[in-house]
Amino acid sequence: MLSTIRRIRQKLSTTTITRSAAITHPKSHLKNLQNESEQPSASYKPYFMSSLSAMYQFNILAFFLLSISLSKQVTAAETSHDPRFHKWRSQSPASYIYLFAHESDADLQSRLTPLQYEVTQNHGTEPPFKNEYNGNKDKGDYKCVVCGALLFHSSHKYDSGSGWPSFYEADDEIKEVVDESHGMSRKEVQCNSCGAHLGHVFPDGPMPTGKRYCMNSASMLFVKDAEEA
Repeated sequence: MLSTIRRIRQKLSTTTITRSAAITHPKSHLKNLQNESEQPSASYKPYFMSSLSAMYQFNILAFFLLSISLSKQVTAAETSHDPRFHKWRSQSPASYIYLFAHESDADLQSRLTPLQYEVTQNHGTEPPFKNEYNGNKDKGDYKCVVCGALLFHSSHKYDSGSGWPSFYEADDEIKEVVDESHGMSRKEVQCNSCGAHLGHVFPDGPMPTGKRYCMNSASMLFVKDAEEA
């Protein structure tokens, strides 16, 4: 009973103090009440802020995983066993796209021979017969000298008598574009991965395609098959 009375007295005393404070300083008391009502709870966070935070964390994680993937692919390209087949000739699309995006024209000139650069970058043409692969009869793959994309296989190579290495069938990593230079209308052949000039294609090849892909040796790198090496 006594404890109940004490609690009632304490409550009345607190109420009296609050009321007297409101009467003595009405403006400050109202301001305090307003601040208390406007101040959000420490644990409260709007929904859209939570969503933005989750999206930000997801983007950071995705970027981190992509960086790891690219670094692994570039490392694999750098450890190629062929000393001529350097990191920029990796077959991994992600690797050579990443490397080309960061390669200057000066870097390109430094790693290609003058003839390779002139042919692939300035649409030049090497001399007939006096080139590296016209008479090559070894089995293997012909790849882009700039980026390493697979262009042709030796099984589709034949002697056209033109003086340049010729093929009647190509891989998917080439594209044909209209060439109106030198007063002629021809179909130019480019590397579909890096855009390097390779040569031209003509409709006078053997069956089953009837095409003659007339290529510059300087635009290609030959990689001999394992059983031939």
